Amino acid sequence: METVVKVGGSLCRDQGVLERLCDELNEMGGILVVPGGGEFADTVRGIDREFRLDERIAHRLAILAMQQTGVLIGEFFKGEIFDCAALLDDENLKASWDVTSDSIAAYIAKERGAKRLIILKDVDGVFTADPKKGDATADPNKGEAKLIPEVTTEELSAMESSCLDREFPGFVKDSGLEVWIINGKHPERIKEILNNKKTKGTRIL
Repeated sequence: METVVKVGGSLCRDQGVLERLCDELNEMGGILVVPGGGEFADTVRGIDREFRLDERIAHRLAILAMQQTGVLIGEFFKGEIFDCAALLDDENLKASWDVTSDSIAAYIAKERGAKRLIILKDVDGVFTADPKKGDATADPNKGEAKLIPEVTTEELSAMESSCLDREFPGFVKDSGLEVWIINGKHPERIKEILNNKKTKGTRIL
């Protein structure tokens, strides 16, 4: 297994998008899929806000949300999907919403000795501002939201917000992993990375 692909839960909200993605992944070898939490994790967040759960309980529920998303992905992807339930009692993962499926995928990639980690989102990568909110919310000092082709872990840590969780830079720093953030709605970009071709996305250095 050379490549860990984290499938963002947002990509599982549209059956057509998920099927096209999985069709492409099914043609590739040496891939381990790590599922995001998606709508299942959103439900956990809502319950956490209402009940003010112990962080350990919220963390376990969020991991089980990833497990549920994995079952859904397994309807279409016929390769290996990580069994997230195996992480329920893993003390190496901080019980916090700062450690989500992004960081967990990085942790798994390191533990499994993967060569690269590809994080699939519903945006093209890391931007200078939130690309979903338009120019009105962009930093006036930076202008409109622009895709960042390459970013260091230090630069990523210094950003006020991004499409990745807060602890992600620490998980990939000095990991030796080739790390990409790309849009899962364009699965052909995965092939471009695997074939060492130029693609649209963000490389984490």
